[in-house]
Amino acid sequence: MKALILAGGKGIRMMPLTEDKPKAMVLLKGKPLLEHSLKAVEKAGIEECGIVLGKFGEKVKRAFGDKHGEMKLKYFHQEKPLGTAHAVATAEEWLDEDFLLLSADVLIESSLLRELAEKRGFAGVLTIRHDDFPEHYGVVSVDGKQVTGIVEKPWETAADSLVNAGVYRLSPKIFGAIRKTGRSTRGEFELTDALKILMSEGEKIGFVKLKGKCMDLGSISDLEKAEKSDL
Repeated sequence: MKALILAGGKGIRMMPLTEDKPKAMVLLKGKPLLEHSLKAVEKAGIEECGIVLGKFGEKVKRAFGDKHGEMKLKYFHQEKPLGTAHAVATAEEWLDEDFLLLSADVLIESSLLRELAEKRGFAGVLTIRHDDFPEHYGVVSVDGKQVTGIVEKPWETAADSLVNAGVYRLSPKIFGAIRKTGRSTRGEFELTDALKILMSEGEKIGFVKLKGKCMDLGSISDLEKAEKSDL
């Protein structure tokens, strides 16, 4: 199985740390955020990993080269920051089988990636977790073993406390849905919209409940908390 890491984020909320480098190259415990993601992916047994780059992408290539340990690396470039679905689509020709998807600024344990890799029989699988303030995230509704709905940052307080943790197992069917996905209110092509299209077409979307640690590093304050953690 292959993995794809989204590493093109500019990291506006991490300025001035990202004045001359992408968020993926910001240091955490002395290593770039991307290094932590690559380590988790390789530890999960993945042999090939793609990395989607944006601005300052050449700095990432120079830092990591074409291998991480024994895992092969391949790079893709997103010329404009047009959303997660658009970023995933840059690697369509390379992703000819089910793959894992994560972001360089979401730190997770390799055990979660292994669990996702073993979750077969779905067009897509989300990682979900409980949160006390679900309205700040993508709120997920489930029934039995399937996801039944996804609402991105609802305006009103969410009734459900399950949120999208932003780590996925996806089948190549996602690319057909991405081609049908329009721009969101933010002007971007959102992966969650593509997943909703799959559900509307009768495809099964599964989920894995997060058991280990997961940290979303969107700001400097998030980074400071992570520095103090044992992740």
